[in-house]
Amino acid sequence: MRVLNLLLFCMCVTPPQVMFYGLAVVTFGTAVPAGQFVPGIMIGSTYGHLVGMFVVRLYEKLNIEEGTYALLGAASFLGGSMRMAVSLCVIMVEIRNNLKLLPLIILVLLISKAVGES
Repeated sequence: MRVLNLLLFCMCVTPPQVMFYGLAVVTFGTAVPAGQFVPGIMIGSTYGHLVGMFVVRLYEKLNIEEGTYALLGAASFLGGSMRMAVSLCVIMVEIRNNLKLLPLIILVLLISKAVGES
């Protein structure tokens, strides 16, 4: 089972994604105004999508979308690193255009902001 999960991970991650992730981490860590919002969204959504792939694989009978995990991962990463909860909540709801996700986004942002400030 672990070999199958590793194979699934290697099939989903391409070299351009690895290069972008590395460059985004470098950009995010510098003190230059190079833009931290888009790399933050990409890093968080990549992590959320990976978690979503494993959850979908684990619970095959449930109707779970990987994109929801990607959105919540991006919101949690930005909420923890930039600590702008209210405006970020509005941005994430407008990205998905689904008000049913509002309680989840608020919960994720509250937890990530609390962890980021501690």
